Amino acid sequence: MRTLRLAAAAVALAQTSCFQIEPLPTCQETDGLFAPYYVCMPRSEVSIALDAAPRQLVAGNFDSPEPEAVRDDLAVLIDEAQVRVFSSTGLKAEPPAPDAAFVAGDTRVEVITAARFYDRAGAAEDIFTVLEAGGAINPARVIGWPNQGPLLFSQDDADPRPVGTTVTCPTPSGVNAIYEPGAPVAGVFTDTVTGYLYQKSGGTLAAQPLPLLTKFAQVRAGAVAPLDGLGLDDLVFSFLAAPADGGEAVDDHLGVLLVGATPQEVDPDTTLVVPLAAGAVSLVIAEDLDEDGDVDLLAVHPDSGVVSIVRQKRSDPLTFEAPEPVPFGAYIFDVIVGDFSADGRPDLAIAHTYEDTGISVISFLIRQPDALPGSTAYGFAPATFGLGEITDLESIDFDGDGRLDIAAAFKTGSTGSVEIYLNRSPAGA
Repeated sequence: MRTLRLAAAAVALAQTSCFQIEPLPTCQETDGLFAPYYVCMPRSEVSIALDAAPRQLVAGNFDSPEPEAVRDDLAVLIDEAQVRVFSSTGLKAEPPAPDAAFVAGDTRVEVITAARFYDRAGAAEDIFTVLEAGGAINPARVIGWPNQGPLLFSQDDADPRPVGTTVTCPTPSGVNAIYEPGAPVAGVFTDTVTGYLYQKSGGTLAAQPLPLLTKFAQVRAGAVAPLDGLGLDDLVFSFLAAPADGGEAVDDHLGVLLVGATPQEVDPDTTLVVPLAAGAVSLVIAEDLDEDGDVDLLAVHPDSGVVSIVRQKRSDPLTFEAPEPVPFGAYIFDVIVGDFSADGRPDLAIAHTYEDTGISVISFLIRQPDALPGSTAYGFAPATFGLGEITDLESIDFDGDGRLDIAAAFKTGSTGSVEIYLNRSPAGA
């Protein structure tokens, strides 16, 4: 592998950061992800060869009933609807071998997620699949796959529940776990004007209509996080904003909907709108990006090659600062947040194309070592060539050392692979 610098992004970031990256002579890995001084993630010998193109990765704890066990297992969505689940043992086999595999739906699976939902004795994390609409007989829907095993998944017979009622029902754009005291709930964000809460009812999955999105068009992405200090996860989603001048809508905004004492106490009229100005949003992330103790938002604009950082104000009522756009000048495939420099601070790994070449690379935004709480001081780190088109990134503690490693899904023609990058970063030394 070779490393390169993205001039356009570096110039843009230099306007907001004086963070200088210097050579790190003790870490000269070239066959992996390397940013001088701060990131050293050599590629593991483990390589999962796939006979179909991988589309999504989900890290989880699929083989242990212990809630605090290391999330070192990996579920891979490939082709139209195949899910292959690798335990940490299966990942380390030669060659890596899945411990479970199943066809996750009768139509194309759009997204998968993992959560400890069904609370069966001795059970590990379960898997949920979100299916696209397949006509009047198969509307867009969510299917729960209880982990009966561990690593023995079966369909929840109480599902699928329709997420729409017409043959034109679009595909859900995401499913996220909402945790209220004693009862995990999954919130589904759809492109329709109706949202659904999925919650336990008699030990199975039940859908409850929730008119949380009736005011918004083309909801594309969603996230959940405790934003208002009440201990419940609130809802964040992106939607296509109607321009004030009546022209063509081109920008997505963020909507923040606070959950009341119970998830059912949601009033769409109280939605806090955060205006953005960088085009459509494919991904929303809710994390404390400025290390001041509250949750901030990050929106990914793939087509414009921009990530927008939105800091939360420490105020009552809840408000947000103006978005801080970070331009990359290239198509963005995925973004994940984690401590990839091993200094205990949040960093961003970004999979994107390199200029106009179509080559997939992974770059980093590294949090400045001297950044104060409340500051979004990140420095751009060099990009590294990938092994094909990157379709997804996921953080995983592959080797159980307490550091976040990176799993990357690569598509090469009709096949692909999953590569693991081990976190050997020097903690900013």
